[in-house]
Amino acid sequence: MPAYPGLLNDDTPLTYPSTNGRLTPAPQGLSRGGFTWLFGVVSVPQIPPAFENLQALVPIASNRASVQIGNALPLESISVEVEFSAAPGVFEIDIQDADTDADAFYQQIPNAKITAVSAQNVARFELNPFTGKFIRVVLKSLTNNVGIRLKVTGQ
Repeated sequence: MPAYPGLLNDDTPLTYPSTNGRLTPAPQGLSRGGFTWLFGVVSVPQIPPAFENLQALVPIASNRASVQIGNALPLESISVEVEFSAAPGVFEIDIQDADTDADAFYQQIPNAKITAVSAQNVARFELNPFTGKFIRVVLKSLTNNVGIRLKVTGQ
């Protein structure tokens, strides 16, 4: 299950593998036109991934993505797309960015939260412009015991 791999409020950038002895995956790279899954159970070659039930773990931070890779041009915008397996009830997903990949540096992007879905239990949020180097989401609340999958796409 995804959980932020660093210590809560730690301000030390993550190393791969981490200094606490656990294997810490590097953040997924996100480039223009590309996408990565932040929530969802991925089993290759299954795309989209299976829904992941996270209600018992709320609040929980997602995996994160690196959005400025090497000499690549920075992304102009990022879209966040979430899908629930059924009606989620009352929920909140906060979108955060950081320039340093450590828990304490991730900050809520002003007004960047998802709290409603369509009749198909889907929602989308557009971040334009996007200026951070890393992105993650925090599933802050979820009343119904339903599955979730969430992806970010670079533009």
